[in-house]
Amino acid sequence: MKYNIKNTLRAGALAVVGVLAFASCSDTWDEHYEGSISSLGESYSGTTMGYLQSQPNLSDFVTVLKAAGYESELNDPQVLTVLAPVNGSFNKDSLLSLINAGKKKNVVNRFVKNHLMRYNVSLGNKAQSIYLLNDKIVNIGTLADNLIQNKSVSKANVGCSNGIVHVMGEDVPFQPNLFEFIEDDWDAFKATLDPSVNPDTIISLYNYLYKFNTDSLDEQRSVSRGVDLETGNTIYVDSVMIRNNKALAQLRAYLYREDSTYLAILPSQEAYQKRFEEAKKYFNFNVAFNSEQSVRDSIQNYYANYFTVCDLFFNMSESMNGKTQNDSLFSTVYSRRTWEYNKYLKPFSAGGILDSYQNKFDCSNGTMYTMNEIPNTKYDNFFKKIVVEAEEIRYLETGTDWTNSQSTSFSIRSSAADSISGSGMTVFSAASSTRNTEFAYQIPNTLSGKYDIYVRFLPYQAYGTDTTHVYLPSKFRAALYERDKTGTMPKSATYSFRTPEGSRNFVTNPYVIDTVYIGTYEFANSFYSTTPGVYFQLSSYVTTSERSSYTKDMIIDCFLFVPHRDEAEETTNE
Repeated sequence: MKYNIKNTLRAGALAVVGVLAFASCSDTWDEHYEGSISSLGESYSGTTMGYLQSQPNLSDFVTVLKAAGYESELNDPQVLTVLAPVNGSFNKDSLLSLINAGKKKNVVNRFVKNHLMRYNVSLGNKAQSIYLLNDKIVNIGTLADNLIQNKSVSKANVGCSNGIVHVMGEDVPFQPNLFEFIEDDWDAFKATLDPSVNPDTIISLYNYLYKFNTDSLDEQRSVSRGVDLETGNTIYVDSVMIRNNKALAQLRAYLYREDSTYLAILPSQEAYQKRFEEAKKYFNFNVAFNSEQSVRDSIQNYYANYFTVCDLFFNMSESMNGKTQNDSLFSTVYSRRTWEYNKYLKPFSAGGILDSYQNKFDCSNGTMYTMNEIPNTKYDNFFKKIVVEAEEIRYLETGTDWTNSQSTSFSIRSSAADSISGSGMTVFSAASSTRNTEFAYQIPNTLSGKYDIYVRFLPYQAYGTDTTHVYLPSKFRAALYERDKTGTMPKSATYSFRTPEGSRNFVTNPYVIDTVYIGTYEFANSFYSTTPGVYFQLSSYVTTSERSSYTKDMIIDCFLFVPHRDEAEETTNE
């Protein structure tokens, strides 16, 4: 009957090439899927289910298969390889209890499908790695070592009419992937709740991710039993789902896939909610964003969840800068454009983000570290420095009706100097000797938090063309405009800044690159990822009698809005 298996496989060759394409390319079709004729062992004329039922030492496995509804699957013509654990190697009663408690799907995915493979896979002369029916990867040994997933095989390569059976001395333990581990942790937490508590209302990592599940049916791998005559829909008795989660996909953290390797941090329920509540207050949108409170709340909750999660997952399949995980960790959202963030040096050293992990768990696609706190700070996650380069004129606002703008000219200069931020600078000059220089920039993505505001000025030597005012400092005033609740930009300044001495006039040092501290301002509303709600204005203030002492020109490198830190606040992870 083993020759019938070969003929069945050859007929379906084109359909399965992609399924196991990752296996050794040097294997021939027969060697890879069934081994050589000499490698096949005992022959059985019936189906794989028939063989299992004929073996007294496999009766526990048969009982679970029947209870899980898989008896017909192993009597079908479809070719499956069965890893059959002997009696006493697994807890039959526990599995039956789960089925009786309505958790058959869990038993099917984590036990039954963890012992089945599509097509005919035998032990031969070459080791191989194959997908189980639940998409876990199992290591198939050789006849010489007689191991599958490092578990002993008591009888290998029993050829049946619809597949092969390997009798296992031990069961193949289910190893969850990182996403399944999060699900299991949530299930364990739910079991501790008072019955009156609705778990769906709890702020948690699982509840956030679960809302973005978009699993779809894999029709090619699912098993159908005809068509419903009333609806015309295909009836599936074994539905194979393609897992997908939009939230994790946005983070580039595919924790539900078995073909990548990740390091992940799972904070305790209390730690997750604490960070969520901390983040939430920084995304307080006003009615100008949306008049519906429910919509504003929804967006606020989304960002609070997103930034609580964004630095919990690290892709270990990609070598970042040639370093190992002991040197540094780069989260899945890391970008070289914002190189200061989403990276953590010496994570396992004292003070590193994994210095105080509680437990470490090996999963099928990586390692999970559980922690009683989220180890990074709000300054690492969401409350970040905003830098607006002066040469980015898309943020420049001039001559608008919300301010008494003077006629001002500007020119953009480029520079390769290491000490200059970005790729250049902008020179602002008064259009005439009787006017002052005045301009404003949009400041994007401000949060409802407190910022320290700086402007970085450059001396004329920065571009070395105009020496007229080499030693003259700029004298200016600074003001801030913030959109009101109607979304309108006010015509008069929301706030005018003063120096620590109380003067409205700021003066630069013309001999150096001068980063001038303007002041501290706390925004009541967030304008994150919306139309900018903040305009920052500079106006030269040089009287006729002061022209020999100050210049109206301003050479701006960039504007910096830096999250304010009180002495009692946490510091960034360095």
